[in-house]
Amino acid sequence: MANDAVFSPDRKWLASRLLASEPRVRHGVTTRRMMESRDDRAILVRRLQRALDWGDEPICLAEQVHGGEVKIIGAGDLAAMNGREWVWHPGVDALATNLPNATLAIFTADCLPILFADGGRGVIGVVHAGWRGTLARVLAHALEAAFTLGARPGRVKLWIGPCISGEAYEVSAELAARFAREFPACAAEAVHGRRVDLAAVNRAEALASGLREDNVSRSGLCTRAWPEDLCSYRVSGADAGRMASAISLQGVGP
Repeated sequence: MANDAVFSPDRKWLASRLLASEPRVRHGVTTRRMMESRDDRAILVRRLQRALDWGDEPICLAEQVHGGEVKIIGAGDLAAMNGREWVWHPGVDALATNLPNATLAIFTADCLPILFADGGRGVIGVVHAGWRGTLARVLAHALEAAFTLGARPGRVKLWIGPCISGEAYEVSAELAARFAREFPACAAEAVHGRRVDLAAVNRAEALASGLREDNVSRSGLCTRAWPEDLCSYRVSGADAGRMASAISLQGVGP
């Protein structure tokens, strides 16, 4: 699906039809309308949890260093929180888990928020992918981590949330040439002069990891083109604030 995004009635958050088809998977992305200050971060995820009636689950956050490292959240990580509402995991741009009732989240303002799940196998993940993370293959590494937890490539559903579009994302000629060189299979679709479509590159990476075409979707929302709803660093600079993208797995009842 090329335009897979549904806003809440109050436009404070949005979601994916594709991921919503997984009964155990809960997810959402906040908009500017849920943000109370540009410095909102972890508390913004808590606000989203409560708006979606998830309860006050522990929140696991990626530090986001624009790299390719992934953290698998295990039972020991949750126990180590020792009652804290949230914890930042250093040095990583992606999180994955097979534990229920824990929220994984990242923050973006033009970069790609990528959420994925194999609801049947009980595995979820979230990825922050800017141009550096994309070159570091952060999505491929996150999917590899999910596969080690039991996710199956043919069952994983993946959504690329609101991000800057290829039409709006102009980079240096050298960087555009590097993308064309490192991702030759999708260069014709993703690189046009100095413009790079990071969503197209990451979609191609997902398919190369074994995901089915009909299980990969994009929001179709460009952060630069929707300033009333979405955060864009290229539009607002340091005043942009950040959107929170979160995913959680419901436990199986008795």
